[in-house]
Amino acid sequence: MGTQDEAQQGLNLIKNAVLAELRRETDGLRNADLAERLGLRSDIRGKQKDYLTYSVLGLLLAAGRVKQRNDKRWVISN
Repeated sequence: MGTQDEAQQGLNLIKNAVLAELRRETDGLRNADLAERLGLRSDIRGKQKDYLTYSVLGLLLAAGRVKQRNDKRWVISN
């Protein structure tokens, strides 16, 4: 298995973890809360602390798996 395959495998694990957390929290989660729950917050100071989960949410949004409500909470798409 090459490094790209390994990266995609890891990405799929993170996507599944994000979806699992959103299924547990029926009222939805903010990106910052999701990053905190999954232990994926960056130690770098600044506004990009939660960029990894935000990127994953973007991929899931494009795939139609999640949506963001007006209150900025992410939920599973129906």
